[in-house]
This record gives sequence, structure tokens and C-alpha cells, in this order.
Amino acid sequence: MAFLRRMIYWFTVLFAGIAFGTLSLILTFQMPTERVIQNVRRSVYTLYSEGVYPSLYTWCSSQLDNWTDSLMLSIIAYNGSETATTKAMNAYYFRYNDENPYSSFIVIFSMPEDGGIIVADPNPMTYTRYWHGYALILKGLFTFFDYATIRLMNLVLQTIVSILVMILFGFRKLRHAILPYFISIGFLMPVVTGFSFQYSAVFYINTFACLCILMRPHFSKDVPVPMFTFLLISMATSFFDLLTYPLATLGIPLVVFLLQNESFDAKEKLQSIFGNSLLWGFGYLGMWAGKWAIASLLLHENIFSNALAAMQINTSTNSKNVFSFYCEALKMNLGYFAFTPVTIIAFLFVIVYVIIMVRRHAFSRTHLPLLLITCMPFAWYFLTSNHVYIHYWFTNRALVVSIFSGLCFLSAPCVKIRYDHVNLHDKG
Repeated sequence: MAFLRRMIYWFTVLFAGIAFGTLSLILTFQMPTERVIQNVRRSVYTLYSEGVYPSLYTWCSSQLDNWTDSLMLSIIAYNGSETATTKAMNAYYFRYNDENPYSSFIVIFSMPEDGGIIVADPNPMTYTRYWHGYALILKGLFTFFDYATIRLMNLVLQTIVSILVMILFGFRKLRHAILPYFISIGFLMPVVTGFSFQYSAVFYINTFACLCILMRPHFSKDVPVPMFTFLLISMATSFFDLLTYPLATLGIPLVVFLLQNESFDAKEKLQSIFGNSLLWGFGYLGMWAGKWAIASLLLHENIFSNALAAMQINTSTNSKNVFSFYCEALKMNLGYFAFTPVTIIAFLFVIVYVIIMVRRHAFSRTHLPLLLITCMPFAWYFLTSNHVYIHYWFTNRALVVSIFSGLCFLSAPCVKIRYDHVNLHDKG
């Protein structure tokens, strides 16, 4: 009976999230677009001068995704004659001839305002299978600012919230997690996540989730409390993200949750990992399916067929040998992810803490569950092989889960031994 009540509760939260997402998007697309279009026009030069996939630096992985950012701007600036409900569900964007979204964006928004194309595009494209929840934020921001200004604001805010997480690690006596977190953020290349809206949604969701977990003194061993948190995290990920590196919103907060609850033994930690992961998957897929169901109902179309076809492509392989294709996709993601200056710091970190573990016999079984989280991205890549093979330049960021979890696995028992030694010395 208790399990049934929980299931009813989870479904109620999911349906409430779907309803909130639908209504909020409809209200967003009822907003006037005149000032949005003006600021989007002012943003054309920035995107045109950089190119479609520019790299900020030649000595590390720093590729921006201006292709997707242009698509996002086209969606929020669309001002066709359709109803707000239809716009919210279909996510229309402008297409010039048969050009891609980036080229179409540059051409259309560079035209004189009386050119007519922005006022009425006879054949707009749709991107129905995603929620496009980012429109809630971007449409409001572009009412007042242009692309370059919002980029700078985004970079500053990401820096602030990252520093807040590290400060809270200190307050919660989790100082051993500060360096692993700092290294993990370094692997994400903060300038890149700040400059590309495409990468920002997952960053904010996982960071705010960490802040929420750390601001709570402790979680009890009553399972529903933390599971509710991970349900909301997964729904937010499905709502705001465009399938970039969503696993980070599960893995990193999950590590923080386990570090926050050191009193849990290995069995309880494993239960937390499996329980929260299952609920995260339920919320993520349920929220996504909710968009397809609502859109099918409101548009009187079968959105499921298109969405499931895209899902089949993302999870398929282009080779008869599934394992070799997976290895190739993994190689591309690992190679791109590791091409940062932080790799050297991480390598030294591993060497130092392995030596400490061996010399002090600091190995602890209670921290073994962290290794399970470390392996999550590799399972995710196997399930979405084709997607991570094609889009390796942004899907590689899911490996931040492995970095953060693995480094915390090494540092946590070593620091505990050091603190215990200090306490015994003080008592003596």
C-alpha cells in the first residue's frame, strides 16, 4: 500500500509538471516579439563573425554551438499568425530556402525590417519533440538585451553559482569535494558553457540541484525525501535541455547527496543510487513523453511517431558490430573531453591520492558505490551510441560525472583518515 501511495504521488508530481510546462510555454509565446526581434537582429553580427562551430582556443576543446543557439533564437523570435498554443507546441523557426538553421538565421535577420520574411514565413519549420523550456528565460532576456550581453551575464552567473557550491562544500565539512568539483567544472570549459546557451541548461540544473542538496543540513533515511528532489531535477532537465549531456543532472547531484550523507553504509548508498536513478529516469522520460502526448492532443497530430523515430536514430548504430561502434563513439568523446589543461591537474590528483590510499590503507568499502556513478556515462553512451557519435563535441560533457565521482571516491577516505588522525592527536 505504501508503494502504491508513492507511485500515485510520483505520477501526480509528473502530471503537475507537464501541466505547468504547457501553460508556461503558452504564456511565453503570447508575449510580444517586437523587442525580441530587435535584439535578435543586433545579435546577428556576433554569430556571423564567429561562424557556425567556432573554437575559442586552438590548444583545448572549446567549440561553441552557434548552430543550435541560432535555432533557439529563431524559435523565440518567431512571430507568425498561429495561436500561442500552436507556437508553444510546434516550436516554429524560420527557414530560408533549404539552408540550415544557422545560415537561415543569418540571412533572415540580416534583411531590412520591411523585407517581409520575418513578418510572414510561408513555410516555417517545426521542432515539436522537445519542450524548448529555455524559451521562458530567453524570450524575457531578449526583450531587454542582445546576444553578446546575455552571454556575458550567463558567464558571470555560472561563475557565481559554481563558487557558491564550493563555499557550501566548506560549510558542510566536505572540503575534500572542493578540488574534485573545481576540476570537474574545468573539464566543462566554463567559458564555453557561458558562451553557448545550448550547454547552459544542464549546467544550471545540476548546479542548482547541488546547492539545494547542500543547503539542507542532512537527509533522513526516509527514501521519498531525496527522491522527490531527483524527480524534479529530471523533469527540469527534460523541459529545458536539448539532449546535450543530461546525465550530469543525475550523476553530480547524486554524488553530492552521498557525500552529504556519510552516515549511510554501502548498502544504503546503493539503494539511494538505484532508487534515485530510477526515479530520475521516470521523470526524464515521463516529462518528455508528456510533451508528445500534450502536443498530439492540442495539435490533433501524431507527434509520437516523429519522436519515436528520432529516438530510434539516436539509439541505433551505423555498424553491424555494435561493440566496435560503441568503442569508436567512446573514443571520440573521451578524446574531446580530455583535451583540456585541467587533464594534467586531474592526473596529478589521482596519483597523489592513490599513493595516500596505499600508504595509509585508506580504502573504504562505504565509498565503493561512488564507482557505480563513475560508470554511468559509459552505460549512457552505450544506450545512445549514434547520438554521442554524431554530437561528440557536446555529449562528451557527460563524462564530468565520471571525473567528479571518481575524484571524490579517491579523496573522501583519505581525508577521513587525516581528520581521524587529527582528532586522536587533539584528544591525546
